[in-house]
Amino acid sequence: MPTYLYDNLKYLVEDVVNYWFNSTLFASYSVDTFFVLSGLLVTYLTLKELQARNGKMNWPLYYIHRFWRLTPAYMMTIAFFTSLKVHIGTGADKVGMAGYDSELCREYWWTNLLYINNLYPFPGILGGCAGWSWYLANDMQFFIISPLFILLLFHRKTSKVGVVSVWLVCLASCIVTAFLTGYYGVPLGKALHITTIDWQNWSQMEATLTSFTGNHIVVYNRTWSMTCTVSWFFAIGIMYTLLYALHPTGGREEPLPQWFSAVWGGVCRTLWSMGVAWVAFACCTGRGGLINSFLSWSFWTPMARLTYGAYLLHPIIIFGFLRTKKILFHWTYPEMVMFTCGSVVLSYIAALLLSIFIEGPTMGLEKAILRKKK
Repeated sequence: MPTYLYDNLKYLVEDVVNYWFNSTLFASYSVDTFFVLSGLLVTYLTLKELQARNGKMNWPLYYIHRFWRLTPAYMMTIAFFTSLKVHIGTGADKVGMAGYDSELCREYWWTNLLYINNLYPFPGILGGCAGWSWYLANDMQFFIISPLFILLLFHRKTSKVGVVSVWLVCLASCIVTAFLTGYYGVPLGKALHITTIDWQNWSQMEATLTSFTGNHIVVYNRTWSMTCTVSWFFAIGIMYTLLYALHPTGGREEPLPQWFSAVWGGVCRTLWSMGVAWVAFACCTGRGGLINSFLSWSFWTPMARLTYGAYLLHPIIIFGFLRTKKILFHWTYPEMVMFTCGSVVLSYIAALLLSIFIEGPTMGLEKAILRKKK
């Protein structure tokens, strides 16, 4: 939530943003978690299908299914965001931002349809129309190139080349991100985190790391207990460090040295992805323990089916609420808990409606057409 919407910002910054609040302040790592999970599922499922079909795959259908799965609900969200959102709310934030968002969508909606809104117009204008949808563009672009790595990993003669390719791309991602961080002088530090441009999004290629993970889940289901223990310590330790290591920089008036910012920016996303990849690997191979039991809880199944819709719609719900406010927020934990819980509930209700009226019929139509062809 924008900091200018609070009337007690000094209290928020000095007293509320404490050590444990870092898990919220550095929540952008959750985006990398989504990339890992998306890449993992694509790799795992595609490899299993290739095995079942002796290496054969209907690649045109592979892409058509993905586009049809994402686009109808996505475009309906864009249509609502463009045409109706501007009429929602009466607060001080309504006219300026709502009008700007709608104008941007009317001009550049086609970039969302083509999943290039993170690239055009350069440098993306904060994600373009429906700014949070830059993730979908990235994810679709990774999906398009994923067979290059999956096929290399699938065939025995090229599996080693596939592994090397994945690690080379990850290394290139780290180098490019570090270079951009240094070249543009992006600062690093807890106090600057909210206002700093996140250049890591330029090269989210650590998603390819999950090709390596997905491949190993399919062909390798045993590991030494010592290796497992060490890997758990590494995964939890590195993820904890990434979240909390910058806490002492909260009181610094000057940013950390630029060379350190470049190194940190270059490796932090890939290291986080490696931690998430290990958790997924351990859970899928029977070494997840209580974490696997929690993540496998049946409660998450219906929620997972609505996650895509909740992702598309939750910013609209939040913005709509903010644009009805005629006074500033007064930060208290109870108020923010109520605001968060309300936003989650309303987002999933809206996602359920989107699923019933858009996602369900379009997916049913796809199944009917494919069944008819068979």
